[in-house]
Amino acid sequence: MSPPASVLLACALCASGALGAALPHALDVSVKEVVLGSTPSPGSPARPSYPFAPVPLGLGHRRFVDIGNQIVDGNNADVNKFPHQVSMQVVMPRWFGTEADPQHICGGTLVAEQWVLTAAHCLYGVPSNARRVEVLLGVSFLSDKGSNAQRIVVSRMLAHGDYVPADDTHSGVGPNDIALLKLFHRAVLAQVGGAPRLAALPTVDVVPGVPGDATLTGWGSTSTDSNSPSYPDGLQRITFPLITYSSCNSFVSRSIPNEPNPLAPSNLCTMDKQNPRASSCSGDSGGPLVQAQPAQPDGSTTVIGVVSWGLKDCGAELFPSVYTRVSAFVGWINAVEAKYQ
Repeated sequence: MSPPASVLLACALCASGALGAALPHALDVSVKEVVLGSTPSPGSPARPSYPFAPVPLGLGHRRFVDIGNQIVDGNNADVNKFPHQVSMQVVMPRWFGTEADPQHICGGTLVAEQWVLTAAHCLYGVPSNARRVEVLLGVSFLSDKGSNAQRIVVSRMLAHGDYVPADDTHSGVGPNDIALLKLFHRAVLAQVGGAPRLAALPTVDVVPGVPGDATLTGWGSTSTDSNSPSYPDGLQRITFPLITYSSCNSFVSRSIPNEPNPLAPSNLCTMDKQNPRASSCSGDSGGPLVQAQPAQPDGSTTVIGVVSWGLKDCGAELFPSVYTRVSAFVGWINAVEAKYQ
């Protein structure tokens, strides 16, 4: 039986108040800058329920050192195995001018020394009253304060200009869910075997072959119950089969027969019919789907997807995990990095 439309939600963070301001001087690369401190105008209508809608931020939830089933149904990642993995975090105000500890909200991929690739909906999901946005690099555990850990403030949040964020008329699920974070200063890259290191971008417009596998990593919820998320401290990993766009499109259409299908050719899907529990989840958004490059002696990986959306109750039923296909946006990534260097 296909899941009812009411149980389908964007994978994380599509809306919580931060508004994007278009930059006239950057329209040639179709980009919007998302800035802190913006709030909805007084009297704005309440956001209705959508078949695809934002999942709560999950801020303030405790992270667990030991969780049996991971990412959902993945495993603990080996230390430094995914050195490109980034945690996008927010710093929130607390009483009497103090600040709360930084909190993970999304994943990301280090693609250049001063640039992190993530999802556009992660930018619009930053609370408007956040003090700042930071990234944490070089760690497999969010609690790690060791010498490899690097915490860098984000100086600019640049979303694809054609992405439509969630508001009172739109769910925030759809194409162009891709963004770049510019860091205040360059990351210090590690030697082979250490972290952090860069992930490579794919060849322009090349669609990963099917059959084939790809690996997802992240610190997202490991629970199949969206009302009771469970967030790990340690980075999780899972390897999925890729499925064709046509198969993914047909599956989504059957799952929501009375709603518009939000899948676009610039999306990429994974689904394991033998393991319906295997899924990305809230907090994995923006994170990397990668494929190893065995010909490279340093074991480098190519980021082929950015976690975008999926089922609300992650892994509760068979449903694709949907990603923004990075090869469709290599030109956009290069143009933004050049424009804002």
